[in-house]
This record gives sequence, C-alpha cells and structure tokens, in this order.
Amino acid sequence: MTDYRADESQPKPFRVADRLREAREASGLQQKELAAKLKWDPAKLSKTESGARTAVSEADVRAWAKATGMSDEDRDETLDLLARFKANEKSWRERMRHGRRSVQVQYNELYRTLMRFRAFQTAWIPGILQTADYARQIFADLNELDPETPIDIEADVEARMARREFLYDSSKEFDFILTESVLRTLIVDSKVMRAQLVRLEDFLDLPNVQIGILPQGRRLHTAPQSSFVLYDDMAIAEGFVIDNPYHGAQAQRFATVFKRMWSESVKGDAVREVIRKAIADLPQ
Repeated sequence: MTDYRADESQPKPFRVADRLREAREASGLQQKELAAKLKWDPAKLSKTESGARTAVSEADVRAWAKATGMSDEDRDETLDLLARFKANEKSWRERMRHGRRSVQVQYNELYRTLMRFRAFQTAWIPGILQTADYARQIFADLNELDPETPIDIEADVEARMARREFLYDSSKEFDFILTESVLRTLIVDSKVMRAQLVRLEDFLDLPNVQIGILPQGRRLHTAPQSSFVLYDDMAIAEGFVIDNPYHGAQAQRFATVFKRMWSESVKGDAVREVIRKAIADLPQ
C-alpha cells in the first residue's frame, strides 16, 4: 500500500505553479506580458499558474525562469519539484494499472485507523455514503474516461461497500459537507438517485455522522472549489488525474476551509428538507 502519511513534502502540481507565479510577480510582469514574452496563449499561462495545467514540461520551466529572471537555484528547485510530481503521477498510474479495487482497498485502510473523517464534496455523494447501484454507475462512467484501467466494476463496488462498516463504529466521527448540486445533478439514473438520496437521509440518524448542505442561491463567503477529504490531520484533494495528499500546515488550510464551509451549511432538519425537496424534484 502506498504510504500517504510518509512524506510531508510530497510534490503537487500546485507547488510548481506557486513557484512559477511567485517568479512572475517578483519580476513585475503581468500575466499578459509574460505570455507575450513566452509566445504562449494567455489562457495557457493562467492555467499553468493556477495548477490546472499539469502537463508542464522542463522546457516550460526553463523558459519561464529565463523570462522572469529566476535565479539558477530557484529554477533548479522548481525543476526538482516538477520531476517529483511527474514521478508521483506515474506512481498513481501504476496503482490504477491493477484496477480501481486495489485503490479502494487502500483507502479502506485509512478509514480503519482514523478517528475523525471530514469530506467536502462538489461532485458526488461521498464513497462511504454511496449505495451499491450509485457506486456502480459512477465506476462505469470513470472507466469510460480511463479505458486503460482494468475493468471489474463488481469488485470495485464490493471494495467500496466494505467501508460502510466504519460508519457504525462509534469511536469514529464523520462530518460531511455537500453542495446542493450534488443532490440535484443527475450523474446517475433518476431511479438510482432517488434510492441514494433516501439512503443519505437515513444516515442522518447515526449519532456519529453529521451532514451539512451548502444550499443553492445563498451568498457564500468561501467559494466551494475542488472536493477534498480529511483523514484525521491528512488532507487529500481529489482530481480527475491524481489525488494529492497534504500534511502539516497545508492540511490545516483544508481544515480551515472545512470549518468555514461548515459554518455556512444548513444542518439537522434543514438538511432533511433539502434532501426531500431534491427527491421530489427528480424526474419520474
């Protein structure tokens, strides 16, 4: 099993992006000015700085360093971060080569040892709260995006369903924040979604499970960006390509975001109302 806890400095695309952005700002160049010097499309430069573009090459970093006057030491450190991120990305592909079930089992081990779990989701119902039919359709869609991954959907679903037992362990705490769009965006069939939402309401009765909903149409003071989870003091930011672990101060920032989002969420009976309204609005 990959040891997510081992290395606080594990590389992430955002760390490379931060270095590049800081170099541009130190040079006094605006994004459009640097894009012109590099002969890049401004959108490409913006995505590189935000970390949205992960296909950054060594040549890109060297050109950026030259254009911004980055020191040789900073350039080489950035190249090292890039190399480590690429190695980590390759490691993820290697893990997926054995199928999604092995990845699900690895995450199950994190659930086994944790005391507090927190999840913020903008895309789908968190895995540990999913019904088998909901998970089955999610895995089927993911396999279409990643055809090189060995396909065994039933094994994937079985591994994911195995983690539900941890919800009934009273020594563990589970806090979930979902955007209302998670309840309304039909990424599965309507019948499957209905059963999933009914099951989600059932989980509200568990004494160690709390669910908050960020309702639509309400002014928020923290933008709900990418989904993430916190396994005790370790954060994992979820993505299409790779899940990135964070530790220490970086993980604490995710915890701070979670706390702010929690304060803006509806809870208790209000959550039941939002869920029931979403069920009522489902197409027949």
